[in-house]
Amino acid sequence: LHLDFPENGNLQRWAFQGVLLLNSVLTVKENLPNSHAHLGWEQFTIAARQIGARYRNAVPRGMIQYFPPNWLPLIAHEFEKPYATALFEAVANEYSQLPDQIFPPAEELFSAFRYCNPNDLKVVIVGQDPYPTKGYAHGMSFSVAESTKKIPKSLKNIFTELHLDLHLDFPENGNLQRWAFQGVLLLNSVLTVKENLPNSHAHLGWE
Repeated sequence: LHLDFPENGNLQRWAFQGVLLLNSVLTVKENLPNSHAHLGWEQFTIAARQIGARYRNAVPRGMIQYFPPNWLPLIAHEFEKPYATALFEAVANEYSQLPDQIFPPAEELFSAFRYCNPNDLKVVIVGQDPYPTKGYAHGMSFSVAESTKKIPKSLKNIFTELHLDLHLDFPENGNLQRWAFQGVLLLNSVLTVKENLPNSHAHLGWE
């Protein structure tokens, strides 16, 4: 293929393109190859490969790579349903045709699941759909990226109520990732939107 040698050996870029880089055994002791081969990793990794093989055809590869595997046992059965196949095909087509006008960016589509461990889940906060303003949406309801200077009115109202009720200080930015890490699933009813067109993807089947 005559590919140039990369600057480093980090293959994360392959993973982002849909390559599952999975060892049969996931841990090892220093300087002792195969030292954890007896712990049972092989059974786990075989199951992981089977799950991946089962669902990779149901969801476009460019999207399934971003879905966190720890949620798959809870929700992957939905991927097999006809509505889900149509939904993911439509969304993948939107990203393909309008890559800079569909929010959030594809790699942040499932951020609500990525940053909230299902074992830690305590609260679900449901929003409508992502902010349709460029640079705002990053995959979690009401949350905005740290680089967003102007906090949206809906999020400002939340911070105001927290201040009035619980005397919490206003945060420095509107990124609610810290909430997700504490077990808050920040989930929109519709996970994607076209730029400047609220509810533009409400008909695709996200609900």
